[in-house]
Amino acid sequence: MKYLKVRIYSEEKFIGCAQYVSVTDENNSDKALLITLKNVKLNVSKVFYAGEKLKLGIILNEKITDFLYLILNEPLGNSKRTTFSARVDKKYMPQWQAHSTYVFHIYSKWLNGINLNWNELTTIEQKKAWLRACFKFKGVTNILPVNRTFSFDGNIIDDKWDFYCLLGEVFFGYRGYIGGDGNALLDCLNTLNINNPNHSSTIIFKNKNRISAILRNPQNKIDYFNYIVSDFKKNGFVVETPRYR
Repeated sequence: MKYLKVRIYSEEKFIGCAQYVSVTDENNSDKALLITLKNVKLNVSKVFYAGEKLKLGIILNEKITDFLYLILNEPLGNSKRTTFSARVDKKYMPQWQAHSTYVFHIYSKWLNGINLNWNELTTIEQKKAWLRACFKFKGVTNILPVNRTFSFDGNIIDDKWDFYCLLGEVFFGYRGYIGGDGNALLDCLNTLNINNPNHSSTIIFKNKNRISAILRNPQNKIDYFNYIVSDFKKNGFVVETPRYR
């Protein structure tokens, strides 16, 4: 079993290291994160008590570290294995979302050669985490092969998160990313078009009606699929939308 490496900081000073085991988000609340680490080795001879602040740098791969800014709910010191409660420090993480912790779970699986698939995920939070993990793993790709045809099967998605997970895979394979919402998708398409102005690519959206129904906002009835089709066309794609095929 391989473990993600963790660097521990206090007041921005490196004070030790550990190995990541798990972070669970109690009832989707940032007030009670349960964090399990092993081989905690602090290079300072003190115990950190409830109310003190720590930063955990969880190393996702050689280039990417994801940070957790924490306020301890209970003490932390040197230990072979420890589980402790903490809450997110909103001063440094104002946009914290519950799905963020599942990103670490996904990276742990990847580190151990376990290939999760987005269509096996069952909750919205897990799917959001998949998109975030893919973005961190591959970033925004700026190379697009010339004269490619991409085929998107609307029959195998059930919600808008599925749409973006599948779209990234259609374009860039396993762990592919091409946006996690409409704005991010447009940014990715702009990047592709700027770097590949003569790509002459085609995308086929199979079962337009189903895709349109999934992406339609139930409150204002706006059909966001029309906007997405327009964004593809503006960025040099030929778009085909057979209704049922």
